[in-house]
Amino acid sequence: MLICSLKLTHDGTVALLDGNRLSFSVEMEKLAGHRRFMSIKRLMSHLEDTTFLADVIGKFGFRVSDIDRFVIDGWYGETATSSCTIELCSSPSSPAIPIEVAPYLEDAPILTLHPTRGSGVPVGTDRVDYLSYPHLMGHIMGAWCSSPFARAGQSSYVLIWDGGTVPRLFWLDADRERVEYVGAPFELLGGVYSYFAQHFAPFHRPPGQRFDDMTLPGKFMAYVALGSVNESLIGIMEECHEQFGGRHARTSPLLSDREFCELVSGQPKLRDHPPEVVLASFHGFLERLLLRGLERLVSQGDHGSPTALCYAGGCALNILWNSALRSSGLFGSIWVPPFANDTGSALGAACCEMCRVDGYRALEWNVYFGPELESNLPGASWSSRPCTLEELGHFLHQSGEAVVFLHGRSELGPRALGHRSVIATPTRADTKDRLNRMKQRESYRPVAPMCLSSRVREVFEPGHADEYMLYSQRVRPEWRTRIPAVVHLDGCARVQTVDGTRPELERLLVAHEEASGVPVLCNTSANLPGCGFFPDAASAANWEACRYVWCQGTLHQRIREER
Repeated sequence: MLICSLKLTHDGTVALLDGNRLSFSVEMEKLAGHRRFMSIKRLMSHLEDTTFLADVIGKFGFRVSDIDRFVIDGWYGETATSSCTIELCSSPSSPAIPIEVAPYLEDAPILTLHPTRGSGVPVGTDRVDYLSYPHLMGHIMGAWCSSPFARAGQSSYVLIWDGGTVPRLFWLDADRERVEYVGAPFELLGGVYSYFAQHFAPFHRPPGQRFDDMTLPGKFMAYVALGSVNESLIGIMEECHEQFGGRHARTSPLLSDREFCELVSGQPKLRDHPPEVVLASFHGFLERLLLRGLERLVSQGDHGSPTALCYAGGCALNILWNSALRSSGLFGSIWVPPFANDTGSALGAACCEMCRVDGYRALEWNVYFGPELESNLPGASWSSRPCTLEELGHFLHQSGEAVVFLHGRSELGPRALGHRSVIATPTRADTKDRLNRMKQRESYRPVAPMCLSSRVREVFEPGHADEYMLYSQRVRPEWRTRIPAVVHLDGCARVQTVDGTRPELERLLVAHEEASGVPVLCNTSANLPGCGFFPDAASAANWEACRYVWCQGTLHQRIREER
C-alpha cells in the first residue's frame, strides 16, 4: 500500500510510505532554496504551476494515480481539540478550497487511530480524497515507529512537547496497540521558551510585537552558555509558577503562554541580573520542571520499570534538555528522532495510517531519504576538478578553507548531517568566527563537530554515539586546544558521530585524521540565512561567501567574480 502524507502548514512536507518503508520525505524549504518553515499552503498560493505536488511525487517514480491513501496532518482550530479548516489555493488566481483536517490533539485517556475523512485536496490536476490524524498523534506514532523500540516490538513511554501544547506523557502499548495518556509534567506550552526570550536582550521585542518565533529557540539555547543558573532567580520563577497554577493552559493555551511570561518577566529582582543569567536561569527552571514532572508521573504509573522513552515535538530539538533527560537516569533508553519537530509530521501522519491498516509496526527509514541533488552546476566563474574524499580530507587540513559539501539525498529534519553541510578543519581557532560570519550568525552561536564513532570517547565526555546531533557532550580538556572551533562557550559541543553506516563521511574523517591527527571536522548547515539547504552546486556557488563546493566527487573553486 502506498501512503502519501502532507503537512500543509509550517514545515510543509510531502512523505510517501511503500508498505512500512519510507520512500521519501521532502520538506518544502529544501526545494529550490525556499524560506525556512515554508508551508505547502503558502507555496501553493504563490505558484502558477499547480502541479508541484504531483511533480514531487513524480521525481521518485510515482504517479498520483498510484497512491492508495492520502493523509493530512491535523492542526489547530478554534481550540487545540477542535477540527481545523485549512484554505488551499491551487494557484494565485484560483478560489480557496476549504480542507477540513483533524485537530491538533485529542484530549482523551485512550488514543486510538480514528481518522477524519475528507475530499478535494488538489494534487496536480486531480482532487483527491484524504484521511487526517491529530497533529500530536502523528508525533507519537512517528517517534515510536522510527525507534529501536518499535523494531523490537517493545512498548514505551512517549513524551510530546510542542510549541502549541503543554508537555504530555503517553504510554504506547505495543501489544494492545493503543496509546494511553499518562499526564502532563507541567502546564506550560513549548512556545513559552521563545516568548519569554523576547522580554530580554538580545531578543527583546516590544509588547504587541512578540510572537512564537520559530527562529528563536536555537539562538536562546546557544545564548544561555554565556550565563549561569542563578538559584535565587529559579526560586522566583518557581514561586510564579505556583502562583500561576497553569490557569488557561488547556482552554486558552496562547493566553497561558503570555500571561506566565508577563508574570515572571515583571518581577523586579530579575532586572538586577544580566539578561544572559536571567535566560540561563529560565532555561534551567523549565528543565527542572520537566524532570520533576516526569519523575512524578512515572513513579505513579503502573507500567513497570520505565526502560524506554520516545521524545518528539519541537522542544525535543533542545540538546541541553535532551542531555539532561538522558543523564537523569529516569529511563533506561531514550529515542529522539532527527525529525522530532514538525518536519516529521507528514511522516508521522503516514505512520498513523500504516499502523491503523497493518497494526503497530516499525518503519524502515534512513535519515538521508530527502530530495535528490539537482544536476545544476556552477557557471563560468568556477573551475572544476575531480577530487576524492581522501584528497578533500587533506585539502581541508592544509588549506584551512571552508567547503560546501553536497552528497546524495538530503537529510530529513532540520540538522545538516553531512549531505548538505559546510565543513572545515576544527584545528584553527578562528574557524568558528569565520563560519559564523559566512552564515551571518551571531558570534555566540556554536559550530558542531562531526567525529568518528571509534574515537568519540577519546575526544568527548561521556562519549555516546549521537548520529543525529541531538545531544550535548563535553569536550575533554586535553582536546579543547586541539579542536577550538567546535568548543562552545560552556565547553560542550553538539556532536554527530559517524561510523561505517555512513561510508563517505567516514572516509572523509579518516582522511582528515591522517592529515591532521584529528578525527573531527566542523559541520554546519549549507544554506543562505533564513532558507533551506542548497539543492544543488549552482545554488551554493551563488552564495557570495562561498569559495569551494565539493559535489559528488568534484571540487568546484571560484576563480573570478561574476560581472
